[in-house]
Amino acid sequence: MHEMETMIALNRFGLGARPGEAVVAGSDPRGWLVQQLADPGAGTLHSGGLRTTEQILRDFYEFRDKRRDAKKTGEEVEKAASRGDFTPRGEWYREAEARTRFALTTERSFHERLVRFWSNHFTVSASKGPVAAIAGA
Repeated sequence: MHEMETMIALNRFGLGARPGEAVVAGSDPRGWLVQQLADPGAGTLHSGGLRTTEQILRDFYEFRDKRRDAKKTGEEVEKAASRGDFTPRGEWYREAEARTRFALTTERSFHERLVRFWSNHFTVSASKGPVAAIAGA
């Protein structure tokens, strides 16, 4: 029965067993899950190059304004909007890549599963407007 609890802890609550993780979780599967929640900041990405939510929103509104101004002047919209290094889709890809890399290396897979669950739950309209740019921030 203990083996079944270990597999449930690793697969249902975590992201699947990494090498050696079944041994670590196997001695106390429930305790293994609970200890991952001890540090609420453990899921915070500290990856260089990621922008803050404030920076993303500022850049998004600047990006939107460039597109709007291009429409008024007849300039090619995509060309005008691509001036600079910000695009909402590009920002989302950077965030998603950083989150995936973190998930692959974290020792707190239960914590990461919760981050993913709640991120998905609260991201209702990530396909439109400024929410698309900050969905992962």
